[in-house]
Amino acid sequence: MITDKAAWPRLQNYVTDMVGAFADDKRVVVWDVYNEPGNSGMGDKSQPLMEAAFEWARAAKPTQPLTVGPWTDFNSPFSRRMMELSDVISFHGYDDRAGMEAKLKICAAPGRPVFCTEWLLRQGGNTFEAILPLFKERKIGCWHWGLVAGRTQTYFPWGSPRNAPEPALWQHDVLHRDGTPYKSREAALIRFVTGVSKTAPPEPMTIVPTAEKTAVSWRMTTEKPGDDWHKPGFDDAAWQTAPAPFGTLEPNIARQPRTPWHSPDIWLRREFKMPAGNFMDFALTAHFDENAEIYLDGVLAAKLPGFNAAYQSFPLNAAAAALLKPGKHLLAVQCRQTGGGQYFDAGLEATPAPETKR
Repeated sequence: MITDKAAWPRLQNYVTDMVGAFADDKRVVVWDVYNEPGNSGMGDKSQPLMEAAFEWARAAKPTQPLTVGPWTDFNSPFSRRMMELSDVISFHGYDDRAGMEAKLKICAAPGRPVFCTEWLLRQGGNTFEAILPLFKERKIGCWHWGLVAGRTQTYFPWGSPRNAPEPALWQHDVLHRDGTPYKSREAALIRFVTGVSKTAPPEPMTIVPTAEKTAVSWRMTTEKPGDDWHKPGFDDAAWQTAPAPFGTLEPNIARQPRTPWHSPDIWLRREFKMPAGNFMDFALTAHFDENAEIYLDGVLAAKLPGFNAAYQSFPLNAAAAALLKPGKHLLAVQCRQTGGGQYFDAGLEATPAPETKR
């Protein structure tokens, strides 16, 4: 329908009927008249329909502004045209903070109000912690397209296969099915940034440091151990003590291991002490390549398929988090390499729970 002008009358009727019916409705903030023109390989072939959509919408004489958001190559002539036609500037952004700041600079150039109509990609550094304060600072209206982890399954990363297990790190969504937050600190941050709460959420606390800034060692083997290798009390006297990170040396790559690891599999164990106190949002901080399974006191705490390119935070599952009482505990890891480079390092963090006023 994008390039078949014979089909456009149907689209025109839809646009004019919809915009005309709600042209004075105060519940409508803005009309986004075309989602991601050029996507699905259409490129500039989408531009004539986009231009027509603006004409049809304006013919309905809405009192609300019209917009179409750039979503890729913001400096291209096509994206520039989207901003020229828009009464207010909108955009889609799944970048980390630096990338979002660059996009905001381009979007601010026309001197009109700016909205972000798609964002939140936790595995790419596009998180509430990184991006929401930026939007507040720049006075950017923002929408993300997932709320509860339900039928839409937007907590899965794009491209997840059918029947994939729930990911350790959600891409989208904010609440579990029972209404509890995916991350308590995230919920507290949203309340603080939006002015519902006057109390800033506490910063996460390192329980088990990674080797990113601290020299740490694990018990290590590359020979398949006994079946109870991941449980407390297992005799790992035959394993070696080695400094993290573990992996292969790769030229021109910032990450570099302290202990060489060339075999397909590596098994690791590390004891730590959990301090006293009330904590929430227990999470593993991991940099892995690839396919890591991490156990806490013999219980699977997180399964991390594939690989990542930087340290990321992955919530512990409820069964593992429930074990974290004050005292001695064990982290145990199996990481399996199937191709390309290989690398592993991990730690544990938690957020101090706010004090409850009586």
